Amino acid sequence: MRGKGNAASLAGPCYLLLMNLLRRGRKESDVKSFATRRFKYGQLSIGVALFFLLFAFEDLRALPTLDTAEVASGLTAPVFVTYAPGDNTRLFVIEQPGRIRVVHNGVLLATPFLDITRKVNYGGERGYFYVDYTRSLPVNDGATVVARYQVSSDSNVALPGSESIILTQSQPYANHNAGWLGFRPTDGYLYIALGDGGSGGDPDQHGQDSTTWLAKLLRIDVDGGTPYAVPPDNPYAGVPGWLPEIWNLGLRNPWRPSFDRLTGDLYIADVGQSLWEEIDFQTASSGGGENYGWRYKEGNHCYNPSTGCETLASMVDPIHEYQHVYTTPLTRCSITGGYVYRGSAIPGLGGTYFFADYCSGEIWAFTYDGVAISDSTDYTDVLNPDSSTITSFGEDADGELYYCAASFGKVVKIIGTSGSGCCIGIRGNVNGDAEESIDISDVTFLASYCFKSGPAPPCPEEANVNIKMVGSIISDITYLVTYAFKGGAAPPTCP
Repeated sequence: MRGKGNAASLAGPCYLLLMNLLRRGRKESDVKSFATRRFKYGQLSIGVALFFLLFAFEDLRALPTLDTAEVASGLTAPVFVTYAPGDNTRLFVIEQPGRIRVVHNGVLLATPFLDITRKVNYGGERGYFYVDYTRSLPVNDGATVVARYQVSSDSNVALPGSESIILTQSQPYANHNAGWLGFRPTDGYLYIALGDGGSGGDPDQHGQDSTTWLAKLLRIDVDGGTPYAVPPDNPYAGVPGWLPEIWNLGLRNPWRPSFDRLTGDLYIADVGQSLWEEIDFQTASSGGGENYGWRYKEGNHCYNPSTGCETLASMVDPIHEYQHVYTTPLTRCSITGGYVYRGSAIPGLGGTYFFADYCSGEIWAFTYDGVAISDSTDYTDVLNPDSSTITSFGEDADGELYYCAASFGKVVKIIGTSGSGCCIGIRGNVNGDAEESIDISDVTFLASYCFKSGPAPPCPEEANVNIKMVGSIISDITYLVTYAFKGGAAPPTCP
């Protein structure tokens, strides 16, 4: 039932007393003793007070159990999977030779959505498009082309002859083309990632060169001009000696940046040179201009020069890095960036960023709050037991995640294991009593469990109240208190 009465009046004094205990260095057992005494004088006060206390102790929620489901097979070198906004019936799978295939209601259609294989220089690190490809026609020069195509009257087939070239970048070598583009959900501009031009070690020093698009993330307005306009708030618009399209610099071979569809934050997985793979991060509120360090730095480490690189420029360090491994049977050598999970089918996974290593097939995940990484998890054994080379992750219209198992020609969906069936109606009946309505006893039951002195919730699905929040028990208690005593939104229903 909905709580009434003196919630606000009791919360303040209880919170202050508990904080005083913490400031004085009291042990958790002392605070529990205080909490127990408060229980005797009113469940509401302890329920609200324990909500604040949870910030002082560890999060005990277990991560959800995951599994996979094959979505499509028989593909040729799949390198990306994506969706059309608002369309939850189709997936678009990009094959490296230059085709976009359609998976409609779980069926791979025989006719490609777009086939530009004649124009694409395919092989090795080249050939990714959407629509970003490595050119073979009319001139086989390996240049990167970003182009726009139109859909025909059949929504499952594009018009190959409708190509409109947006920009072209020559490539001095045959590798490090990168080849990603995406619209940021918070500003609607098109972002384009380009590698450093290839070879090894950035011999032409493109990473820090303000006069080339290579080794940069570009930001353009495809609706503001022909073929595009430069957003006036780009960090180098109008700055002498800089190309105005540049948004960020210091990238080596960004292999799969992605936007968090909820926040607009940007994650950039950047392939390293000899030792270190890295993940860079940019908040949605950033004004651009971040220098991610290449070739001065590889990950957090000086590359060229080998010492003293920190004095050469203002650089932003990655939020995560990992080292190459070349020992049998494990080889880690090239990162594949993924996405932040924002779907609803896997409770407790919201806010989790997935990524992989192309060479080893390992899949990892973590959550990042803008300051620190938490919940780092190795999902390899359950998500990629066959150690397929993973070329890309992708999302569907509902925010569910997929990856491309290139060595097997498959697209695989990340799914949760089936629920236990114990959850009924809306979530929140944490203590499992006969009364389905949410009351203070549910809040205190969950708080008691958090402090390790009480039993675990009989139905974990009922306790996972706020399924769209990062896996934190704090968010569940916040949700319960807000709903039960402040007229907040009802918890989501059980699966």
